[in-house]
Amino acid sequence: MNPKLQYGIMALCAILVIGLVVIGIQQKNHSESLERKIANNSKPTKATKDVSITSEDVKTYKSVVESSIDEFLNGEYTDDDIFEDGTAGNVFYSLFTASGLKGIDENSTDKEVKERYKHFDYELDNVTAQKSVDDEVEVNANIKVKVDDKTVDTGYDLISIKIGENGDLEGGTLYAKQSD
Repeated sequence: MNPKLQYGIMALCAILVIGLVVIGIQQKNHSESLERKIANNSKPTKATKDVSITSEDVKTYKSVVESSIDEFLNGEYTDDDIFEDGTAGNVFYSLFTASGLKGIDENSTDKEVKERYKHFDYELDNVTAQKSVDDEVEVNANIKVKVDDKTVDTGYDLISIKIGENGDLEGGTLYAKQSD
């Protein structure tokens, strides 16, 4: 092999190694900078004192949740994104989408949503509500899902929905049935 070609390849390899070392050092510095920023951000503490509410308030919050479920079943739900985990809309989506069946997606039309969920109904029982100092309300309820008036086993029997101070649903959780 020609010595000039060998020196050229060695010089190219040396430049490549030096370039990779420089990039690695920059990435390390950037990573450390981000870690410092995260460490310096203080996490706000949330007040946990609960405020008592009346049975009339519980009925009001139950009707808010029921109207939101009805809006979801009619394709009119707009409080949050039904495809984002941890949202009330995702709780409804998970609850009313049976496994093995195709659900709706972001591109579904209102007509498709209404057609998909027209046979579904539900029943809320044992509704409780708890209000925190920051005016958020957490509503818990047992739920039965029905298709054509027949109760179906969804694997879930308890929902927890968070209602913000503005009255919109802000989050939710599904809880699986407990084995006997």
